[in-house]
Amino acid sequence: MTIDMSTTRTDLALESVQAARSGAEAGTISGVRSRERTREGYAVTDIRVEDEDGAQALGKPVGRYVTVDLGPYFRREADYFDRGVRCLAGELAALLPEGPVLAAGLGNRAMTCDAVGPASIDNLLVTRHMIRAMPRQFADFRPVAAVCPGVLARTGLEALELVRGAVERVRPAAVIAVDALAARDSARLCATVQLSDTGLVPGSGVGNRRSALDRGTLGVPVIAVGIPTVVDADLRAGLFLTPRDIDQRIRELGRLLGYGITLALQPSPDGGGRHRSAGVGEGSSGPRSVMLFRLMPRVDMLCSRAEVVGGRRPATPSRISDRLKPTMNR
Repeated sequence: MTIDMSTTRTDLALESVQAARSGAEAGTISGVRSRERTREGYAVTDIRVEDEDGAQALGKPVGRYVTVDLGPYFRREADYFDRGVRCLAGELAALLPEGPVLAAGLGNRAMTCDAVGPASIDNLLVTRHMIRAMPRQFADFRPVAAVCPGVLARTGLEALELVRGAVERVRPAAVIAVDALAARDSARLCATVQLSDTGLVPGSGVGNRRSALDRGTLGVPVIAVGIPTVVDADLRAGLFLTPRDIDQRIRELGRLLGYGITLALQPSPDGGGRHRSAGVGEGSSGPRSVMLFRLMPRVDMLCSRAEVVGGRRPATPSRISDRLKPTMNR
């Protein structure tokens, strides 16, 4: 089967810029600026769509689009995971305002190529309930809540409806929405992360566009985090191309994104201040990463067995064991 890459849709601003430049005089696009750099050894392309001329040329809303090439990660270069986490954290932190954050893992967990959102939330350090239950111990942590709204066919509700309800309850300063994207070039599948401050349209990656999540629909800034997992093969027939090892890649990328988002949101352990997230990744010290990486599984283990609703303290391991004995003896 032959795929016409010139007409294949893409969610990546970088590919839209490349296509627009190929047809533009002198390779320039009015209203669009692009800059390339490296961070922690990862190539980063920073695209800014500055006005409606640029938006029309790319077919993208006005805003900022940051693309991180994950080449060093999949080449397994030295410290590829730690450096990748710090790179993503630094780029994401530059887009985020101060204050509480709601993370939304969009997509269908039962469809592997669409499961990057839920997989990321599985690896995110969620702190809102811990701060309410133990305010002194978690006083220096930013409140973070998370939701996986699933898909319309399973819930009967649009992702927008569920996320909007969570926003009304949590009142975050921003929403981080993680979802699968579509690429034009198969070489970018699971090999690129796009961050943007323009929000996103759930389901666009797998050809099932739903209501947009953005500032206009939610009332707060929406930072989109996406990874391309499919290329259109035949959209009319519902055929997509995806890597043959997509299961393994989604597991790895979910962990990378979850840890990167956590590192962007949470404070430095050096006592340098509450919710300080700017500058992560450039000159970051190792202890901060190590602290969060060690804390996350311990917190997950604690909270998965804890009752924190209503401000109650988590149960101690001995009390949990006592509660489980009657069940185990049946």
